[in-house]
Amino acid sequence: MRTSTLALVPLVLIGGLAIGAYKLSFFQKREMPQCLLGTCPLGLQESDSGKTLTYAVGTRFTAYFDETKNPQANLRCTPGGILGTLPAPMLEPPLYAVILEALAAGNCTLTNDNFSATIVIQ
Repeated sequence: MRTSTLALVPLVLIGGLAIGAYKLSFFQKREMPQCLLGTCPLGLQESDSGKTLTYAVGTRFTAYFDETKNPQANLRCTPGGILGTLPAPMLEPPLYAVILEALAAGNCTLTNDNFSATIVIQ
């Protein structure tokens, strides 16, 4: 009887810790998309900074930026391999456009000097 009690106490304590840790995970900040798959805008603006946007593989969308605030040379989506770029129409400077194509499923962070958005590809 005493041996079974000694074995039961650690199991109850470990079980309680596991359940507590699981419940605490609900308090973590989770990034929720601002739009659902198929409803996200196909034209991103600098005002979309901070958003999480979801697209399907193969979707093409255009990002519009001001070269003085967000230089084209500094535009990145990390990790790589999720988005590709295509030639875009010329805009009146200092504005420019970048056509982005969803190449593979995954998440990347599209960043520039004063812009950051999470892109989710499904």
